[in-house]
Amino acid sequence: MTKLKTVPGSEIYFSMIRNRVAMTSNIPNQVGLNYKNLPNKKRSFEQWSKNVRLLPKQPGILVVFQVNRDGSFRFLKILKDQNNLQKAFYSITNLQYFEEIWGLLEKGTHLVMVQLAKAS
Repeated sequence: MTKLKTVPGSEIYFSMIRNRVAMTSNIPNQVGLNYKNLPNKKRSFEQWSKNVRLLPKQPGILVVFQVNRDGSFRFLKILKDQNNLQKAFYSITNLQYFEEIWGLLEKGTHLVMVQLAKAS
């Protein structure tokens, strides 16, 4: 059985970007507004696409982990491609991986980490 070793320094982290949105004015006798940090899917997608461009345009293996707030890791999946890792992970017409990562972030995952790996 082939073992995978992650490549140190090749980590890419995905997180949810939030916008500060004015909700309502404060209670009487106070000046100002109440604000709430709401998720912004469009800006998160833009950041995700920039991060994906950091992936190599060559064959390889990606390992995807879920990172919780306490710092613990949970393995999610392995993605292999014989031609181009960047194209395998990102396609403007197929947003499967972005939607999967967004779903995890909405459910409370702190970060999603993608790291290059090699067979040993």
